This record gives sequence, C-alpha cells and structure tokens, in this order.
Amino acid sequence: MGYFPRTTEPYQRRISEREWHHHGPPAFRKLAFSLLDMALLTGVTLRLGRAVLLAYAGEANSELFLTSLLAGTFFLFLMVTLHLGNFPIRHWVWRAPVFGLAVGAVEAGASLLLISVGREPYGSGQAAFGDWLSMALMIVPSRFILVVVFALALGFVVQGVRVLTLTSEERL
Repeated sequence: MGYFPRTTEPYQRRISEREWHHHGPPAFRKLAFSLLDMALLTGVTLRLGRAVLLAYAGEANSELFLTSLLAGTFFLFLMVTLHLGNFPIRHWVWRAPVFGLAVGAVEAGASLLLISVGREPYGSGQAAFGDWLSMALMIVPSRFILVVVFALALGFVVQGVRVLTLTSEERL
C-alpha cells in the first residue's frame, strides 16, 4: 500500500524542493559556460583524435578517413551546441566566432606539440616544423567558418521553433 499514495502533493513538494533547483553536475555546468575551456577540450580532442586515427589507419583507408572526418565535425558541432545553448541568441553573435577561432588556435597549438614529439601525420609522412604554418592557416579558418555557419543555422532553427511555439500558444 505504501508504494501507491492516494495523494501526490507531499511527493511533489519533495521533488520540487530537492530537484527543481538542481541544474546538473556543477563541474559540467562550469565547463559548458566557459568558452576557453570548451574550446580547449574541443581543439585538443579533435587534433589528438585525428593524429591517432591517421597514425594507425593511414590515409589509404578512405572510408575510415571519411568516417573520422564526419565524427570530428559532429563532435565540433556538439561542443558548439553545448556551449551556445547556455546563452541567449544575441550573445551568439560574438561567442560563435570567438569559439571557432579559439578551437582553431588550440588545434594548431596541439598540432605544434604533436610535431615536436614526431606524432603529427602530414600527407603520407610526418609533419615537420616547416609544415606547421600552412597547417595552421588551414585549420583556423576552417574551424572558424564551420562554427559560424553552424551557429547561424542553429540560431535560425532555435528562433523558428520559438516563433512556432509562440504562435501555437497564442492560438490556444
């Protein structure tokens, strides 16, 4: 009999007091709010993932290379969404480009570190310090453009859903 109470009010009060003010793990919330921390985590993960995959699979396996490229892009978009979702759309105007530049800069820095330990793949061989500038000039703009275009599309979707939601609520 104790499993099915006749009234749910005390139970609802306990839930509201205990869980409505809980916004998830504090460490993750701090991480998701921090532009630099999210960019650092994203850039290092993308670069290390690419280096490990190319070191063990090589560019000869084009299906695996394409899959890793798509997975890396999905991960980048996921991290952008996790970060931008904590802020109003008007803040995305500056946060998205800065996030893209920061991810690109961190990824270029991780590439430089991998070059210094001899683990950065480049073409069919290993990258040298002379290759780093051309790699960085490819990485930073591509991450910037990907993040800005994705944030723009995400902003249109979010705003569209808000408009549709408001219109449907006004009809009721």
